[in-house]
Amino acid sequence: FVTSCHILAYEIRNCQIFVACCVYNKGVLEIKFPERVKELRLDKGWRQKDLAQFMHVSTPTVTRWEGGVQEPDYRTLALLAQLFAVSTDYLLGLCD
Repeated sequence: FVTSCHILAYEIRNCQIFVACCVYNKGVLEIKFPERVKELRLDKGWRQKDLAQFMHVSTPTVTRWEGGVQEPDYRTLALLAQLFAVSTDYLLGLCD
């Protein structure tokens, strides 16, 4: 097993971000976007409907983000980071 990983590859297809997982300390580096976006939304006291309105998306889209079923495109990811005043790396779980 690889004991460290310094490169995480991103590929953009059809406006979707696909993240290549790497092996780190005998485990897989997990992308924590669903948990982070839900946590940040709840910290602000917002419902999924509120976040959807801010982001100009449907409420089911926010539900799919938080459920890990769908990922936002890179522009939406950047807007979410601005809205919550965090980095995109934080949203993806690459840093704390």
